[in-house]
Parts: sequence; C-alpha cells; structure tokens
Amino acid sequence: MSKQIIFVSIVFSVVCAGTTFAQNDQTLRLRLLEVRDPGINNEVAFTMLIPVDWQTTGGVEWRQNQSNLATTHMVVSSPDGQVALEFFPVVPCNWTEGGIAGFPVGSNYLGNIIYPPLTDAAQYIGEALLPFYRQGIEPQMIEREPLPAVAQAITQVVAEPNVQKLVVAERVRIGYAWNGQDYQEDYYVALVFATGPMLPGTTFWQAHQQYAFRAPAGQLDQYAPLLNAMVSSIRVQPQWFAGYRYVVQLWQQNQMQAIHNAGELSRRIAQNSDEIMRMNQEAYENQQRSSDRIARQWSETIRGVETYHDPFADRDVELPNEYKDVWVNPNGEYLLSNDVNFNPNETGDTQQWQRAAVAPD
Repeated sequence: MSKQIIFVSIVFSVVCAGTTFAQNDQTLRLRLLEVRDPGINNEVAFTMLIPVDWQTTGGVEWRQNQSNLATTHMVVSSPDGQVALEFFPVVPCNWTEGGIAGFPVGSNYLGNIIYPPLTDAAQYIGEALLPFYRQGIEPQMIEREPLPAVAQAITQVVAEPNVQKLVVAERVRIGYAWNGQDYQEDYYVALVFATGPMLPGTTFWQAHQQYAFRAPAGQLDQYAPLLNAMVSSIRVQPQWFAGYRYVVQLWQQNQMQAIHNAGELSRRIAQNSDEIMRMNQEAYENQQRSSDRIARQWSETIRGVETYHDPFADRDVELPNEYKDVWVNPNGEYLLSNDVNFNPNETGDTQQWQRAAVAPD
C-alpha cells in the first residue's frame, strides 16, 4: 500500500449525557467512550466503558506497510495516572527456515516483519513489548499463569482449512519501580502461529490480543475486575468494520495504488457504504460473537466480576461485583452503587435509568 494513501491521526469523542454523579466509595459511574477513526470517514471504530473521570490517549492506528493495516494503541488511565489499561499494537510477523534473501531480521517482507517465533509469552513480552513501551524500567517477573481455555476459544475462531494453528495464551505479572513508585503490571497475551503445506518451513505469527493492567504494587488485584470490565465492554462498530474490510480487500487486490489520498478513499467508502455494509454484515456478526466468547474466557481468569443484563441494549455486560446495585440508561452508561437508598431517577437527571438484573447462567 502506498504511504500516501492513509495517514490517520487519533481523535476521541466521549459521550457522557445527563448529570454527573459524584464518584465515591458508594458509587461508580461508567461512561461510554467512542473511539473514532478519521481514516474511515470519522466512523466510530469501537466503544467501551470507562470510569467517568478517567482519561484516554491514543486510539486506532493505520499502518499501511503491514498486512493487518489497522491496529490499536491506547491507554485509559485514572486521574492520577497510577492505574491504567493499555492496549498494544499488533505487529504481524513471519519466519522462514534458512531466512529470506535480502530480508534480515526486523525488515518488512510483504507486510510482515521478519522475526523468529516467540512461543513463550514471557519472552515475547520481554522482547516485543517492554523494550518499546516500558523503556527505562527494570522489570522483575512475579508470576505467570497459562490460560488454556482462552487459547482453545481463540483456536476455534482462527481455524482455517489446511492451516495448522497453535495458540498460546498467558497472564504474566511483572513488577518495577517508576517515578519513585513501585508498580505491578499484568500482561494478557494470546499469540497465534500458523503453518501449512503451501509454504513449508514458514511460520506466520502475531498476537491475537495483548493488553496490560497497571496499578501501584499491592493494588493490582483490587483494580483487576474494573479493568477487565472495561476490556470486555469493547464493541467494534459495524460501519467501521465494514469499511475496514473493504480497505483490506483493496489492499489484497493491489488496488490501493489507484487511490491517491485518504479523501478519495473516504469518498469511495461513503458512496458504497450500503453495499459494503450488506456484504460484511454476516462477517461482522460472526466477529462479534467470537469476540464475546473469547472475552468470557478472559474474564473467567479474573475474580470479582458479575454478569448483568442490559435491558436497553439487550445484551450481557460484565461489571465489578463489589457493588450491590447496577443501573443503566439508554446511552449505554452504568451506575454501580452500594447505597441501598440511591435511585438515579430521583436525582433530577433527565436520563431514564433502569436497574440491571444479574444475567442467568
């Protein structure tokens, strides 16, 4: 893909309607964050829940020289910056036994970075993530936990005919000192390795998911349920998903050279939006179902979450279980409360709030 085609800056639009309730030990308000992608007509790429006073940096990144084209690098953090959720960019890699003439380790070959497979999650974190995103720290491994149920769920999703897939999923906890404060960080990583008879001796590999929870030492387990709820609340939006698949098809058909700038690409997507949506609707529905199944497997590794049913969106959502009541409004906001006398409908808020029930098993 030509480097003149797409250059994406990151823009966030946060939807938070109604009265802002004070957040304290008794209540927690989660707002709906919309992450927009200027590269595809400023469409909302995905939404997620975050605490009302948390901040965000980063978002969708287009990497036109890599085969996955779009990825995400985003940090969602508490007001003081000490507690955070970070999503790391996914980089597609491949490796051929004996090497590829003219393409040393680290070079780009047909949209994939030449690098030997790292099947050990801790080694992968140490070589592929920490040097780029945690420069200047001296990490110490604290514990690691293989996640075979997560690996199995992802294996079912990524299966292809005549292609052998190996999936490795693990949680790795590290500790380090940063700015005079001791921190702990849990890395959740799932790696997919693909081999097949069409390309003997070649392995294509990349992370399927990779993100981290950070908190001051001794507090990580306390915040894990909330951070997990934020991850599991992510919903890729159908209009963006369809546009992304359309761009991928152009890239695969070597048609991107015919589009001279991002504005032309946006115009073509807009002109054909209905047809693009129709062609990709089934793929989107399958993708969302798969994402939900995988999210449930990740969640089962973390204690302190409960599944509630959102009556407005008619879907289940996982939230921290330390609150007795959960309220939801049509804008996708949630209020979690331990005050038995609290009713957001009696506060003067213009939103319609309804209590969410625990979802049946």
